[in-house]
Amino acid sequence: MAARVQHGVFRYISAAMGAVVLVSVAVSLWDEATPMYRVLGSGGIERWIVYPILLWLVAYGAYLLGVTAKQHSED
Repeated sequence: MAARVQHGVFRYISAAMGAVVLVSVAVSLWDEATPMYRVLGSGGIERWIVYPILLWLVAYGAYLLGVTAKQHSED
């Protein structure tokens, strides 16, 4: 959803991180039915869910700090 209000390359980075999180959540719901779950285990899958979210929060904060008033008013 945030990709709709973002500009430039960060829009695609946000969408990619969101996709990684959604795929990881789906894998965690299927438990041991997927090879990825067998390799990483529940802790590894949890990291694939949480780390992209945390990285995105920091990056989005930096993005918001870098947006000037002029760029924001053009929306």
